[in-house]
Amino acid sequence: MLREPSTKTHICEKLIEMMQHKPCFEIKVTELVKYANISRSSFYSYFNSIYDVVQKIEDDFIAGLPNERFVFLSCIKDDDYDTLLSRLNYLKENIRILRAFLGPNGDPTFLSKLVYQTEKMFRKQSKQMPISFSDVEIKLIIENISGGTWQMYKWWVFHEDEISMEDLTELIRKIHKHLLHFSQNETGHFTR
Repeated sequence: MLREPSTKTHICEKLIEMMQHKPCFEIKVTELVKYANISRSSFYSYFNSIYDVVQKIEDDFIAGLPNERFVFLSCIKDDDYDTLLSRLNYLKENIRILRAFLGPNGDPTFLSKLVYQTEKMFRKQSKQMPISFSDVEIKLIIENISGGTWQMYKWWVFHEDEISMEDLTELIRKIHKHLLHFSQNETGHFTR
């Protein structure tokens, strides 16, 4: 048996491993405790279900995401490159989690949770933008940047050998910068 303080983490790690071969919500507690070499009572000391384990892993991942200050500011300022690069470093450090949860055996709602979390941060930052946009324009910018960026991250997680973190960082920064300036007239609103 494992020492008590590491059991919760061990359960999470073993679920991630099992997800390489089986969808997370098809894994039974009985299978997980056998694979993790722990007792059912140890499992139930920390979790009520497989869903609780999935939720814990996802929540911990989202809580660890680097500050999303770069979202709008990096579109305007070139010095936020390091902030965006720190995001990609975090993704690389947690690539096993992302491959498990964004892959075919993962939680189908995880990408939406990531996008939603990013959208919340974007909304806060939109009030600090040095240019003005209508509420509808801000909503569409948020949708485009958050959804599009996470789709790029998802692709990179499974193809990390095809583009370096530094090159992807620069590409994302350029896309954000150009998106905000695309078709903008002098009043700060998109040309219609």
